[in-house]
Amino acid sequence: MLFRLRSVLLVFLCLALFWSQALAGWGDALNKMGSDMADTAATAAGSPYTPSEAMAGIKETLKLGTDSAANTLGSPGGFSAHPDTALSLPGNLSFPGSSMLLDSLNGAAEGAIPGVKSTFLDSISSLSVSNPTKAVSGGDTAITQYFEQNSRDTLAKLVRPIVEQSVQSAGVGDYLGPLAAAQQAAGLGGTAFDPTTYLTDKTLDSMFYYIGEKEKALRSSGAENASSLLQKLF
Repeated sequence: MLFRLRSVLLVFLCLALFWSQALAGWGDALNKMGSDMADTAATAAGSPYTPSEAMAGIKETLKLGTDSAANTLGSPGGFSAHPDTALSLPGNLSFPGSSMLLDSLNGAAEGAIPGVKSTFLDSISSLSVSNPTKAVSGGDTAITQYFEQNSRDTLAKLVRPIVEQSVQSAGVGDYLGPLAAAQQAAGLGGTAFDPTTYLTDKTLDSMFYYIGEKEKALRSSGAENASSLLQKLF
């Protein structure tokens, strides 16, 4: 009796495994069929490119933008090179002696960029766009805007620990602590400034800024010196 029960359970387990694999295979096949049908419809309608090409172009554009952003921001003085990405201190910390704190913040931001770049590239690789053709045919930064709107919250959670580690490595606390103490001693009150939160937000802002600038450049030049796919799209 026990042997028969085990045999029945084994059969059920085998069937369950078979059906789970079969369903997964059918799901992949249906997804591919849907993609192929969309491409065929686009070709029949006279579109210069298919949804699959648009999706590939979106990812390529974002990856090029990420490379450009990381190369700029990760170099010495990378954040301070442009007004839109330059770091600043809150007014209650901007007084003589605070320049070293700002320097350490810049160092922390620059030091976080390699890890931030990897995080962005991973996010781009897994990005899904419901209407890639619309994003490609949109405005100057339509692709970047879509990426930011759909990925920023997740990226913030992934980037924060990278920034936090860089803040510690750059010794930001060594400068922030004495300044906050001096501020309190002078009767100016404490500070609620959180360098990790500030730099996480600023790093994301700056990455998206330069990704958008790269997208603009690709569109305005017809993707000159880029791949044949991007030249076809832009």
